[in-house]
Amino acid sequence: RNGALGLPRAEQRCTRSGKSCTQKFQGGYATTHPTYGTRTVTGDFSSRWVRTGGRNGSLGWPTTSRYCSKVKGGATACGQRFAKGAITSHTRYGVQHVNGRIGAEWLARAKAGRSVGYAKAPTSCSKRKGVNTCRQEFAKATLVSRTGKRTVAVTGINRTLFLKSEKKLGLPTSDRTCSGKGKKKVCTQSFAKGKIVKKGSGRTKVVLARR
Repeated sequence: RNGALGLPRAEQRCTRSGKSCTQKFQGGYATTHPTYGTRTVTGDFSSRWVRTGGRNGSLGWPTTSRYCSKVKGGATACGQRFAKGAITSHTRYGVQHVNGRIGAEWLARAKAGRSVGYAKAPTSCSKRKGVNTCRQEFAKATLVSRTGKRTVAVTGINRTLFLKSEKKLGLPTSDRTCSGKGKKKVCTQSFAKGKIVKKGSGRTKVVLARR
């Protein structure tokens, strides 16, 4: 009664099978699911989840509880994973949600131990010549998805250079790939108008395509 959920505001609502249910409380929702167990979605995360359509929306059922940690600068970052994406919050960037193809990539990276962290802005999308391009900024990466193409990430020094030279480079068209070893190691990431390349122990450079 005195917890984050508070008192119930409605009866429990279940799917036809009766195995998956949600119930509304003063402070959010409680859910039960045969795969994801019993979870709660509370506070500002609850409001965002409802905005996206709740259990039948673009995020789906919650799969974890909310988790928080202190990050750079003493700020607090929180997150909660859902079947089709996530909701994150940050002292500076507020509450954001991650869904769709970018949400799928965010989850895949998190599960593989390569988390890109909290979202710093909403997803922005544009359509040109029938191709949808979407982009979202995160603490550790920029994720970009295109119709018919896999979602790619720009991380580390490549991201720093990309954000400085975005107008010249255009958006990424591939992930960073490396070949060779030692002094012969070459790492490359392709963009619409050029590449970011690192050879051996040399500096990482922007190489624009010749016109």
